[in-house]
Order: sequence, then structure tokens, then C-alpha cells
Amino acid sequence: MRNKKIYPIGYLLKILGISYTELASALFIDRTVVNKWALGKRTFNTHSSRYEEVVKYLIDANSKNNELGVFFEHIYPNVPKDEKFLEECIKLFIERPDLIAETEGTILKSTDNVFHCTALVYRTVFGRFAAVTNLLEKCLLSTTKKSIFMYDNDDFLWLLDDYYYHYFKDKMIEVLEKKHLVMFIMDENFLKTNSKLTELLDFFYSYDNFEKYYFRSNRNPKCMNSYYIVKDEKVVLGNKLTDGNLYTITLIDPFSIESWYENVKSHLQYCSINKKLKTEKERSELIDIVCQIINSSIESTYNYSVGLSFVTMGEELFTETLQKNKVFGEKKNMLMKLYRTRIESFNNMVSLRYLFRQISYLEDIKQQLQFEEFKLKELSLLAGKDIILSKDQIQQHLLDTIQLLRSNKGFSLGLLREANLQYRIDFNLMCTKNQYSVVFSKFIRFTREYEVVNDTVNLMETEWNDEIPFEYKDNLKVADILESLLDKEN
Repeated sequence: MRNKKIYPIGYLLKILGISYTELASALFIDRTVVNKWALGKRTFNTHSSRYEEVVKYLIDANSKNNELGVFFEHIYPNVPKDEKFLEECIKLFIERPDLIAETEGTILKSTDNVFHCTALVYRTVFGRFAAVTNLLEKCLLSTTKKSIFMYDNDDFLWLLDDYYYHYFKDKMIEVLEKKHLVMFIMDENFLKTNSKLTELLDFFYSYDNFEKYYFRSNRNPKCMNSYYIVKDEKVVLGNKLTDGNLYTITLIDPFSIESWYENVKSHLQYCSINKKLKTEKERSELIDIVCQIINSSIESTYNYSVGLSFVTMGEELFTETLQKNKVFGEKKNMLMKLYRTRIESFNNMVSLRYLFRQISYLEDIKQQLQFEEFKLKELSLLAGKDIILSKDQIQQHLLDTIQLLRSNKGFSLGLLREANLQYRIDFNLMCTKNQYSVVFSKFIRFTREYEVVNDTVNLMETEWNDEIPFEYKDNLKVADILESLLDKEN
């Protein structure tokens, strides 16, 4: 069972070994009130009606073994050691626990080495927040551009209240404005269930120097600690303690930092990434990946498309489309290379008895024919601008598709007859078993993480084999269906 995060008052009670029931009895209040204070479900601060009584109780309880005195001496070394010391420290800890001072360690153990270094230790989730924001502050003071890797598998930092949420957002925007490269690496399963974090990351997508990667939490257990790396600077490591609390270490050690940095770089190639293509080099690299998917000599290659995909266009229409949408120079050359790969691949696949399978909803194609204009999602993202088909070009696209289906090339189109609105998706997808998966949505997302790729391929295979009846995936019959749509339109 997952341990619950506790807030400052709950943390102080833990240090003293006092239960929520004991405090509730001493104050003649219901235990659930203390429980809500401790778990952050009800605000407890210096303005709370019971604040003075709670502080007096904590000071009295501390008189036996001075656990709070020892604790506060470490984290607030500059507070005067007078009769008000405990009272002032409790107030500081409850009001702004993120300002916990740093204490020093001298040794940090790894699985195979012992690094002698200086480590700054922060306690509780609030100290964790302070460690991360201090790291961002250091980047803001730097006169050189930094590469920042933020790898976070737990939700401690992302379930804080609005103050911390907005503070972190503002600091991150400042960092991005200064053109530091930020790579955010997150557990995909956590992102799916945390709308607050997804909303936060959406603020950063407009920056060209921001990239977001995904990993599966069961993919690489060795990488499950949360850490934040600024190359040539510091690494922040976070771990959950056995009692459910958290400590965070900022490690100042160039040797171990370099090893963590290399570990992150090697791990990234197997992660999924959501990104905008920012340079011609990145565009060229991704087009090469799409070429590999289209040209794969393997049976398990699929393309899911909302409406018809560019892969079924004739060469004359494809060239005309690039011309009318003002795609010239190197971008045009790269996209023509992609299209010629498609022609060669489909010609070769038929002799090898391989098929490039495309899956589309019949309803999407019907709607496409009603449009005055239609945006080709894959080409738009690869070209870095909207690629639009006119109504005449949409109809020509359908004619090219019918001709391709009747030419006995290494291509097959399967039609799903009815869209399930509950699970309706608005992205295009290309995937090849054991190789790559590329998703075209608001941004391009691609991965070579084989479990993710093969799960996607298996879903496509199940859909192809079990959900599409024969007459809706036999090329000649599908060509007749599409031709009837065109006849109705004319």
C-alpha cells in the first residue's frame, strides 16, 4: 500500500512519536481534524484558531528528550538559541517548510562505488521543492547555456498546493526564456492520471528548447529514482524513506554527475518523445525513420490514419500538393525522398509477399469528401507547416487510392465501418514490429522502446484480424466501396 505524504505538523508529530489521537485528546477535538492537518487536507498555519495550543503542546512534549531541538539545530542553524528558539523554529517550519536549511554529508554510496563528495541534504517534500528550485535559480544566474535533465518517477513534487505549482511554473518559464535546454522525462502512466501536471507541461510546449520524454515505469527499474541534472553543475537525487517521508540530496561531485548524465543519455534513446521539429537535421532524421517504417521487409507494419493518408497519393498529386503549399528547397527534397521510398517499397513488398497495412474509419473518408479543404496531418508535421488539399485534390486523392488498391501493390487498406466515439482518436500512427512507432498528433511522438512499439503493433493486428471483416480489407472490394463514395459525391 502506498505511503501517504505528510505535511509539517504531521512531520513534527512523527519526530516526537506522538499519534494523531494523542494530540486530538489533548486539545479536546476530533482525531479527524488532526489527521486532515497532517495530510494537508485542511490548512494548519499561524492563523489557525488552535495554533497557539498546538505549539505549546509540542514544546511541552519535547521537554523530555529534546527531539525537536536537535532537529531544528540542524536545519535552522542561524536562529538564536534562546527561550524562543523552539517557538520560532516551529513557526518557520509550519509557515515556509521549503526554506529548510541545508546540512552537509560527506559520503554517498552507489551500487558499485563509494563517492567521497559534498552532499547537501534536504528533508521532506518541501525540502525537495527547495532543492529543485535552487537548482533552477543557479541556472538563471549562469551566463552560459545549460542542458537540464529532469527525470521524475514519483508525484511528490507535482501534488503540492497552488503556491508551489505556480512558483515552479514561473521559474521554469524563466529558465526556458534564457534558452537553456530542458528535457523533461516522466512516467507515462503517471501523466495519464495527473491532469495538473499535464496542464503544467502544456505551458512549456511553445518553447523550442523544451522536450518531453515518456518512459514506462517497468521498463528500467534502475532508473526509478528521481533526479535533476544540470550538466557540469549539480545533480539532485530524490528517494522515499521507509517511513514514507522523503529526503533529497544535491550532489556536488563531477565524476558521479557525469555517470548519471551518461546514464540518462543512453536511456533516452528507448524513451518516447513528444516534440516539435526545430531544425532541418531533426526533420531529416525523423523522415529517415518514417522511410524505414514504410520500407520494412516485415509483415507487421501498420499505418492508422484519420481519413486517407499521404502514402496512397499518386506522384503527380503529391508533387502538386507540395508546390501549391509552397514547400520548396531542402524540405521538398526530403519529402520527395519519403514519397519515392513509398513507391519503391510497395513495388518490392508485393514480390516479397509483404503488405503495408493502412487502417481508416470509413466514416472519416466519407467526411473527408465533404470538406472544402483537408489538412494532411503527417505531412504538415514533417514539413513544419500546414499542408492543405483542396476539394478537387481530395477527390483525386481518393482516385489515386482506388488505383493503388487495384494495382496489386504491396499495400492493403482496411476499413473500420463504425467509429466508437467513446474511444475516438484524432492522431495518425505508423508502426513496425521491433523497430519504431511514430504518432502524428499536436506534435510528433516517436519511440523505439520495443515493448511500447510491439504493444501498438499487437493492437493494430488485433484490429485488422478481428474487427475488420474480409470484404472491408480485400483490396478490390474496398476499391469498389470507395468508388461508390466518389460516385455519390459526383
